[in-house]
Amino acid sequence: GDRCEILEDKSGKLTIDVILNDEYRKRFIKSANIIPNYGFTGSSYWVRLNLKNENVQPVTRLLEVAFPHLDLLEFYLLDESDGLLSYESSGRYYPYKKRVINHRNYVFQFTIPPGGQRYCYLRIKTSDAMIFPLSIWTVSSFIKKIQLENLFFGIYYGIILVMIFYNLFIYFSTRDRNYLLYVLFITFFGLFQLSMNGLSFQYLWPSNPWLGIHLIPVFIGMSCFFAGLFSMRFLNLALHTPVHYRLTQMLSAAGLTLSFASFFIGYSVSVIAGQILPTIMIFVAISASIPILKK
Repeated sequence: GDRCEILEDKSGKLTIDVILNDEYRKRFIKSANIIPNYGFTGSSYWVRLNLKNENVQPVTRLLEVAFPHLDLLEFYLLDESDGLLSYESSGRYYPYKKRVINHRNYVFQFTIPPGGQRYCYLRIKTSDAMIFPLSIWTVSSFIKKIQLENLFFGIYYGIILVMIFYNLFIYFSTRDRNYLLYVLFITFFGLFQLSMNGLSFQYLWPSNPWLGIHLIPVFIGMSCFFAGLFSMRFLNLALHTPVHYRLTQMLSAAGLTLSFASFFIGYSVSVIAGQILPTIMIFVAISASIPILKK
């Protein structure tokens, strides 16, 4: 990420032909961060990579953009004379099957001939946070990375499934609603994590980009809703701390409202709200538990 050069396109209308003009070539600035992060912005960003092959054999490399929530990516591979060698578009606006390489992140493959030089240009636009971690892999190292990822995700989501089924079993055995509320919270939280990792779009609704985008704030809101209901009932907030009880009621209602409103309001607004709401709920839950523990 810190080896690339970046150009901000505030108009969002610059094309590759314009970018290659001398006027714009000079405007690229070396990235100061390993992971470029520009927050929520209406600008498009161009990334430039200058790659050389000093070997006597051609090399194949994979450029990974490790943030699944980018709306549109356009990859251009150019030779030393700025001749276009290949073009590929990707992003979460497209059905998953359009991706050349089957991976939850965006991966572009290219080859550099012996002693050759290639320029990679990447145009990125998104309604989510403008974050684009960049890595270049050999094919073998990328395969090893995927294997480690799959192992980690298998363990992580396996634990979540065990928690869901275990607490569901206890609920059916005891009919204690606390367990049901906890199961619902864990379920929506797990779905949120799947969406954040790009796995839900890959496996659950690969043909529906609109659903994949808008369900993220829905899962956040429903997680907050059931977390609030669980906290109120499990901690008996109405009895021990009525102020926190009313606050948690309002925050739970806000979570439910967010889940439904996310289909109608702007995506950026719903995602920002989905970041603020859990933070407030955590603070309220901690402050409520302190006086209860003292009792």
